[in-house]
Amino acid sequence: MNADLNGRLTAGRERVARLERELAAARAEVRALESDPTISPVPGPGVTAASSTAEKIALFRSRFVGRTDAFALPWTSRKTGKSGWSPAVRGGFYSDQSSDADLLTLDDAAIERHLRGDSEFGREFHVGLYPMLPGDRCRLLVCDFDDG
Repeated sequence: MNADLNGRLTAGRERVARLERELAAARAEVRALESDPTISPVPGPGVTAASSTAEKIALFRSRFVGRTDAFALPWTSRKTGKSGWSPAVRGGFYSDQSSDADLLTLDDAAIERHLRGDSEFGREFHVGLYPMLPGDRCRLLVCDFDDG
């Protein structure tokens, strides 16, 4: 009987040690994923109109994943009426002289303004996402079904 108890105790200790190694490996993986700038936090279930702004932004970031170091803003030429999108930069107007250092980051404040549709200079504030992530990866698929 004593040998059986010792065997069970040894097996239990070995199982605890194995589970502790697995737990340590899982924690290291979570830490690595949390430090990856291309991965957005996943919001908890049940984000509603009554949820906090932070929860709504987290939901948006989990669904629309793209570069965070840059975003685009729409423009329309007053002269030609032509419109398009350009990188958002300090100073407001993208040009050939703009560099990566001038790019505005897609931070929570920009996303909140986009979700609220805040007005700037008499027009709504919309942001465009650059979906290609480092390593030529993409975590976003969007389909536009306008006009039939």
